[in-house]
Amino acid sequence: MKDLNQENPRFAIREVSEMTGIKPVTLRAWQRRYGLIQPKRTQKGHRLFSEKDIDDIREIQGWLNKGVPIGKVKELIRGGSKSDLAEPSEESLKEVDSLLECIAKMDAQKGDKILSALFKEYPTQHIVNKVIYPVQEALDSVKGTQRSLQVSLFRSLVMAVSNRIIESENKFLQSEKVSQNKKALLVSFDTPGSVDTRIHALLLSDSGNRVTMLEGVEDVSGLPEMVNSESVSQVYFHCSKNISSKTAGDIKSFAALDAYEVGYSPLIQQVYFNQIEE
Repeated sequence: MKDLNQENPRFAIREVSEMTGIKPVTLRAWQRRYGLIQPKRTQKGHRLFSEKDIDDIREIQGWLNKGVPIGKVKELIRGGSKSDLAEPSEESLKEVDSLLECIAKMDAQKGDKILSALFKEYPTQHIVNKVIYPVQEALDSVKGTQRSLQVSLFRSLVMAVSNRIIESENKFLQSEKVSQNKKALLVSFDTPGSVDTRIHALLLSDSGNRVTMLEGVEDVSGLPEMVNSESVSQVYFHCSKNISSKTAGDIKSFAALDAYEVGYSPLIQQVYFNQIEE
């Protein structure tokens, strides 16, 4: 809750997460490991962020978007040389090569460690652009029978790491007594374990939602009877493959109830939902 009893208002970590799109675990890493932000503490130990802290967080995001590794951001914020870092970088993070090496060697333990650290230290969308997509592109070019095995291992790593992050953030939000209007249900028509589904779940979590995932869904006609406003406030429908016209119609019928905030992945919105609205 925003602290209105001080001349300079301060915000709880979950509020800052919602405002900036940076998950709480990453904000904590930026404080503890890198000293990039220094929020105050309540008597009970809860972090309270000032408006300057929020400005600093946005500046950190700006440097990350320009390709600066998180470990080098502190010196830039404190007045280091910035002339050679003015233009955004399209390069992936250097950890991509290490992660690909782990996958090639079937070293799941080390791969998990690398991916876990990346998700803790960087915003989710940054990891998607700078790690997930480059790794997927590299694995697509693998020749021979090993490709399927390596793709499967990468999928397993993403699934394991994302599960831990979402579970941790759900517990944190529950402990913070977040209101009922921050509970999201992700309904995915993709095969269970889909990397794309996990990305969307993490992004929902980054926005301050307690996330529940349903994967491999084939029929959503019974959804109105299963959910209620006490357990869910937002429903997000996701697919990266074609769905039937009946399913698209069921989604439209659910949205028409106007009882929940409803979101759609690009394929559903552009290909299916727009069509059945016409």
